[in-house]
Amino acid sequence: MSGARATPSRTRRRPAARPRPRRRRSTRRTFGVRCGRVLLALLLLGAAAATLAYRTLSQQLDARLAAGLTPPAARVFGAPLELLPGLGLDRTGLTARLDELGYARRDQARRAGEYAVESDAVTLIPREGPQQGRAARVRFAPAGAGAADGGHVTAIEIPPGRRAERLALDAPHLSTLHGRDRRRRRAVPLAEMPDDVVRAVLAAEDHRFFDHPGIDAVRIAGAAVTNLTGNRSYLVGASTLTQQLIKNTLLSPEQTLRRKLREQALALLLERRLPKPRILELYLNEVYLGHRGSFAIHGVAQGTRALFGKDLRNLTLGEAATLAGLIRAPQTHSPHRHPERALERRNGVLQAMVDLGLVTPDRAMVAAREPLSAVIDATDREAPYLVDF
Repeated sequence: MSGARATPSRTRRRPAARPRPRRRRSTRRTFGVRCGRVLLALLLLGAAAATLAYRTLSQQLDARLAAGLTPPAARVFGAPLELLPGLGLDRTGLTARLDELGYARRDQARRAGEYAVESDAVTLIPREGPQQGRAARVRFAPAGAGAADGGHVTAIEIPPGRRAERLALDAPHLSTLHGRDRRRRRAVPLAEMPDDVVRAVLAAEDHRFFDHPGIDAVRIAGAAVTNLTGNRSYLVGASTLTQQLIKNTLLSPEQTLRRKLREQALALLLERRLPKPRILELYLNEVYLGHRGSFAIHGVAQGTRALFGKDLRNLTLGEAATLAGLIRAPQTHSPHRHPERALERRNGVLQAMVDLGLVTPDRAMVAAREPLSAVIDATDREAPYLVDF
């Protein structure tokens, strides 16, 4: 036993771990790199396309602004109105003529283009002629006091004690024509537009106009939710005044995604080219307000003449709201065709003005109680045959 060797116990060794295959990891890495390159290429391509589109649209907009957003116009005027003693014209007739000339009625005439009505006279301050800027009082004889038993001019007084043999006023502006387009339009500076008209249009169409850069993301989101979840029979729009101006002057009315994207891009560019008040002025002078006969009516001044037969500056608050309510759907809310809809829309605009703090509730309530004015189609007063010729 002493010579016997002890046999050491053998321990089994685990086989060395084989390296994991890297093919799968390598494939994923290669795929990720390729996707990153494709994404980068797409981003670069998109940036290049956006830059090219920006330059192209900028050039188009700059060229159009240089030529004028609205097409060239031909203004048609009638013969100047001359007043002289003995003329067969009464006080009502003169005020109607002054309204056609764009004079504003005031309690007291203080500036050129204003007039005030007295019991037997009209005081006015001419904008043109020898008496430009000076007050003139036109006195009348009552009906039945001669001149074929109709009212007539008895005297033209120039305070403080002079008399004039005749008083020449402005030539009446009959119409504005744009090339072959049969449209009527009267351009008025924003400073001469009544605050009620401007506020009514902002309340009806774009109350965030002075806060957005040309497109209104808040309204876009709200319109999308309303169109997706609402039960209205029509789609709610979210176009700003700037977008509407672009659509009416630079683009076609087609309803396509491409045109809408161009409209939004041009609106952003226009806001960088022009100040807000200028854009608002252009919009108010260009907005479409329906047709009268074969003529399209554009601008709030021409719309006032066609709807109410008066000058823009003589509108009441209710009439301003009626005018603003036309913009969204001129044919649907036309007081001529659908007075009930026009009345409902007018009161909706008045309520929006109250909600936005643009008018007091008391004034809005008084305006809402007014009956819808007996609208007058003033086309016949603008010498339609001469204008057509």
